[in-house]
Formats: sequence, C-alpha cells, structure tokens
Amino acid sequence: MESPLVDIRRITQRHDVVGALCEQHEIRQSLHDTLLREVSDVGQQARRLSDGKATLEDVFKLYRMVEILPEITELFESLRDQENWQSFSNLFHVSRI
Repeated sequence: MESPLVDIRRITQRHDVVGALCEQHEIRQSLHDTLLREVSDVGQQARRLSDGKATLEDVFKLYRMVEILPEITELFESLRDQENWQSFSNLFHVSRI
C-alpha cells in the first residue's frame, strides 16, 4: 500500500460502516449483487479520459456509474435511521445523502 490510512478516527468510522453493512443484509446484497457490479474502476476511467485515451466503452462505464448513483444514494438513505448513520455521513463527508 502506497499510503495506508493511519488516522484512528477514520479507521473506526470505516469499521462502523462495514459493521452496519454486515447487519443490513438486504442493503449489502443489493449493493454487491446489482449496483456495485456495474461500477467499474472510476479512477481508471477518469485517468483514461484525462489522458485522452478513453474509448467509447470507458465513457459508457462512467455514464453508467453516474446513472446508478441515485440507486446507491437511495440505499444509503435507507440507513439514515440506523445507529451507524453518523459513521456513514462522516465517511462520505455528507450531511444528507
């Protein structure tokens, strides 16, 4: 790892998010089985785009990711009432998803 996370607070937040997803089987399954399988390596696609080496397939993958963001947002919004919501909002730097 080039630069591992060493901030204990951030590590704890990530653990809380993983714990919440472990407890929320339906949400975890939805993310894993349907939505996240459709999201490719966004960083790689963005690099190709900025380097001028993106193919039509790369652009489509980015488009598809943007297209499913509302579905991912909806799943996370369903966690709002859960005890680990604060960890989610802190980890993703949002006050409201």
